[in-house]
Amino acid sequence: ENKAHRFILKNAKTAQIVAFCVSSNRRYIALSERLVDDGAIQVSVYNFNTATRVRTLSFAYLCKNPVVALDFSRDNKYLVAVTQPPDVYIYLWQLDKARLLGMVEVNFACTRVSISPWAHWKLCTTGTDTLRIWHFADKQMKAMDPLQKKKDYRFTCHAWFDDEKMVVGTEEGDILILAGENDRTMELKKTLQGVHEQSAIWSICAIGRGFVCGGDGGHFTLYERTYDGDYFQRYKRFRMQEKQCIVDISISPNEENVVCCVDNNEMVFFSLANVDVMKSDDLSNFKPLPIGFHSDIVTAIDVCIQKSIVVTAALDKNVRVWNFLKKQLEVVKCFDEEALSIACHPTGLRLVIGFKYRMCMFNLLVNDLHLCSDFPVKNCREVRFSTGGQYFAAVIVNRILIFSTYNFDCIGSLQGHSSMVKSICWTKNDTGLVSAGFEGAVYEWKIDGMKREDADDNIMKSTAYSCLCYDDSTGMIAAMGSNKVAEQGAQEGEVSLRQISKGQELRCVKPGYFSAGQRSSRTHTAELAICSLSQTVFVGTSTGQLLLYKWPLPENAQPYQKYDIHQGEVLFVKLSTDEKYIFTMGDDNSLFMFDVDIIVEGRPVSRKSFNYSVFDDVSYILQQELDERSRNIDSLRTQIDDLTRDKEKEVFRLKSTHEDEKRLRDDEYSQTTTELRDKMSDALHERDRAKQTIIDNEKQLEALHMKAAEELEALYQKRSWEQDTKYQQLKEEKDDLIVRYENKIYKLQKQKEEEVASLVEQNKISRDKLNQTIKELQEEKDNTMRENDAMFQEMCEEHDMEVEGLKEEAKSKLEKEKEESETAKSQTLVFKKKFDGLNAKIKDLKTEKDEAQKMSHKKDKRIEDLERSISALRLEINVRNDTISTSEKKILELKKQTAELEKLRYVLTFKFNELRKEVAPKEEQIKMMNERIQEMDEELEKVGIDRDTLKQTLEGKDEKLSVYQRNVKRNTQLLEDKERLVSLLLRELTELVAETDGKRTVYQLKDIIMKYDSKYQKEDVANERDKTQEFDRQRDYMEAQLASMKKQSSRKEEHLRHDNIRKTGENALLVKEINDLRHEKKVLATKLSLTEMHLKEAKALAAQQQRAPASPGPAGYGGTGLASKTPDSMYGVGTIDHGGRSTAWGSAPSRATTHSSAPSQAPSSKTGKIIKGSTRSLRDLSQMDPNKVAEIVATVERNNTEMAKQQEEIRRLRE
Repeated sequence: ENKAHRFILKNAKTAQIVAFCVSSNRRYIALSERLVDDGAIQVSVYNFNTATRVRTLSFAYLCKNPVVALDFSRDNKYLVAVTQPPDVYIYLWQLDKARLLGMVEVNFACTRVSISPWAHWKLCTTGTDTLRIWHFADKQMKAMDPLQKKKDYRFTCHAWFDDEKMVVGTEEGDILILAGENDRTMELKKTLQGVHEQSAIWSICAIGRGFVCGGDGGHFTLYERTYDGDYFQRYKRFRMQEKQCIVDISISPNEENVVCCVDNNEMVFFSLANVDVMKSDDLSNFKPLPIGFHSDIVTAIDVCIQKSIVVTAALDKNVRVWNFLKKQLEVVKCFDEEALSIACHPTGLRLVIGFKYRMCMFNLLVNDLHLCSDFPVKNCREVRFSTGGQYFAAVIVNRILIFSTYNFDCIGSLQGHSSMVKSICWTKNDTGLVSAGFEGAVYEWKIDGMKREDADDNIMKSTAYSCLCYDDSTGMIAAMGSNKVAEQGAQEGEVSLRQISKGQELRCVKPGYFSAGQRSSRTHTAELAICSLSQTVFVGTSTGQLLLYKWPLPENAQPYQKYDIHQGEVLFVKLSTDEKYIFTMGDDNSLFMFDVDIIVEGRPVSRKSFNYSVFDDVSYILQQELDERSRNIDSLRTQIDDLTRDKEKEVFRLKSTHEDEKRLRDDEYSQTTTELRDKMSDALHERDRAKQTIIDNEKQLEALHMKAAEELEALYQKRSWEQDTKYQQLKEEKDDLIVRYENKIYKLQKQKEEEVASLVEQNKISRDKLNQTIKELQEEKDNTMRENDAMFQEMCEEHDMEVEGLKEEAKSKLEKEKEESETAKSQTLVFKKKFDGLNAKIKDLKTEKDEAQKMSHKKDKRIEDLERSISALRLEINVRNDTISTSEKKILELKKQTAELEKLRYVLTFKFNELRKEVAPKEEQIKMMNERIQEMDEELEKVGIDRDTLKQTLEGKDEKLSVYQRNVKRNTQLLEDKERLVSLLLRELTELVAETDGKRTVYQLKDIIMKYDSKYQKEDVANERDKTQEFDRQRDYMEAQLASMKKQSSRKEEHLRHDNIRKTGENALLVKEINDLRHEKKVLATKLSLTEMHLKEAKALAAQQQRAPASPGPAGYGGTGLASKTPDSMYGVGTIDHGGRSTAWGSAPSRATTHSSAPSQAPSSKTGKIIKGSTRSLRDLSQMDPNKVAEIVATVERNNTEMAKQQEEIRRLRE
């Protein structure tokens, strides 16, 4: 894009770069390096934008084999590396922390490795005969063989297509498609056989629409993804013209361009954006990039003086012309034989190229080389133009021939070297020439007399010179050579730099490296250049370095700057005219350009830059090409004039016809619009009459509706009175429920006090018992301790007495004393055991005491919890009373609103039905009018379609005119070509008539006939081939268009089918949801009615309890009688009917039975009075759990909220 390269210079500690990989976002590059010191391995990660190292991964303690394969993850956070056999390891690194996550050793070689773009813990490796998928989990890598040894393949490459599929290329020419249903499994699903006609596949790369692959024979294939069992299908296959092997593929991020690297170090460009219209058999689809290097050894290089061009020649039979200011390749010329030497004229308009059997001079055109003259000079390996350009010198073994540039004559021969001349150099004034030979001689020649000037002082027979340079400012010569034999402390093959000047001593500098040896294909080099302005000599070495010495050479000179440039020997070093740029060519066939100011650091150089732009625009062009272009221009002008006249006539005719048709159509449209306007006015009058009738009917309906509303109001008042009575009953039941609940709380508190008293008494008894047992154990322990101490003292006294007696007795008595001592020891052991047992018992008693204390603490905590629960229950009672009161108010409001809404609904339904009956006939009329308007719109569309067809016919005629123009142009060109051939034939025949030799005339006539016969045949064949190619191209394009349209239509149908299925499913779900909501609404209504009824009963019972006289009871509970412990006994009425059956909750028969039986029953002796009404619901509520009561209250609140929502919905519908 910007025609510039960015270089990452190799570190001095790095001996070799083995492998590299680039991140997916083109931001980082990882280099596998081998260090110089101990051969250690490391991976360096560089930033592309800044060319600086950002991370270093050391393998010093991991392995000693170099890393041969690398790959980044998509997010650039992880890097995988594979080492070279025999010890093959796979390493997974985390780059941001330079941390090794996992490694595994394998027993097979791996050539490529990659990380899945969708999961950094999923890897793939391919070797010569192995394919493995790796999963990284728990700091381990587990392998999986997706093929399971189904068939033996030799794998070459692979690529991830998506998170489920990957493609693998083989040497057998097959592509394997692997897929898996989940992340842990992957198996072979499909094999694409014979992709490239049984030739190997060496590179493969995934793209959005499928993948591309390349291999032997220059094959390049594009596969598209399918959504069936085949996975992929071949779309198109292309082939390169040279049929070279494609070893690697790189795709741009937007997937529009492809760059292929072939096996001869060249790069070709392929456009994926235009692949749909490309022909498979067109060999021009692949375009070589103008950045490629020579694919074989470079034999010569030269820099022009006036133009900014550099010319190179190589054994790949190519000559390249580079523009070093524009940084582009301008001309590439391929010959039938190898170019051995090259020289560029100072004007940059001519080149002299030496071949094996001849030497040629070419004129340098804009984009080609034109042969100017041939010279009978064989095997010329060194040629140089003079500074003025009037002469050029060519070396033939040990002779130097001087030719004139303008008349091509050999003006002299310089002979004097006894061996091969290796290098020559002109002086700036072109009066002299300097040469160096393999025999160790350096001679200066005078061009005027073609004689040698100097004596034999500059002959060093032990040195073989390779190149030399002449400095005109000082008259000194710098020569490079190597020692033929070892002598005077110099080794054989050691390279030396010599400074030669007249009348001065020879000065020699040894850079410290050895010659790379002789090569049969390249015997002449020029690794030396002198910059007189900066006083520096540039020396290229066999190790790829560029050394800078001060010039003239001081004694014991050392290079003040070193640069590592090439991989291998530096062969050529050249300076530009203004000494601003320096060029180096190395053994790696790469050309580097440097700025001398940058190389010479800290050395200011005052120079006047050369203006190359003055001469860059000057170039040769052939007169024949100019004549052809002028003729073509004239013919094209005449054709354009004729076509413009014809087109103007045709346009005038079409305009006239179009205006006539437009006039007729306008008349028709105006007539139809007037008719439609009349009909529209009639329809408007009818609509106004219908509106008036509707207003009258509305007034009548309003009167009827008011009457119905009054009736509804009376009905509403009646129902509200009934609801008030029910509300009073529920209020009484609620008060009764509260009294029962307080009674229950009092009983729980009393029960708690009794339990606490019993627990305290038990705790005291247990504590007394534990203290008594502890005292007894303590006394027993003291007694045993005293007995043990007394016994031990007695035993000690007896033992002392026996010891004094035993001293006087014999040895037999000593044995008896030993036995007695043993018995004593056994007794002491027995006593110790008893003592330990007593200690254990004491410990057990202590643990029992601790447990009793813990139990007492637990019971205290339980008592506190019960007190807290009682206080919480009291709070809940108060809160629930508040919620019940608020809910009652809400219920009353909702009932009022529902009554109003029922009235309104009745009125609106009646009104809506009446309006529907009146509006129905008007809708039919409106429908008829809409149909007529639609018919008129269709007629207008037909008119628009006719207008479009006329436009299309005009465009078709324009296209025909353009086709006719092209045919006329091609025919005129053919006529001109034939006229030119006829003129050439006449010219050659006139020359033949002037010939005097008859036999020669016959042969020349035969040659002319064969020549022009072949030309005519070629032209006819070329015309036929062009026609067939054009027909095939158009047919292929139309077929491709048809296929794409079919594919698009099938996709649209599939999308429509899926949309219909989805919409039907959504409709079914909506219907189901509506049904569920209706059912839920019905259930909630039933629940609401039940809860309302329960509340009414509870309120009624509470009201009756409030009206009943209070019996004596404990203070603080409102005087309510609480004489018995059971809640059922405080209300003296049972819930058993006359038949002895228990009644159900809230049923109508139970209420009737209890009301009838209440007066006949006698009051209980414990409560005092009989309560009127049913007390069964109250008793059931008193027996219920408080949680259930809370749930009932919550359901009531939910019902209230739902009723509020329904009210809002009804209000919205009313609006």
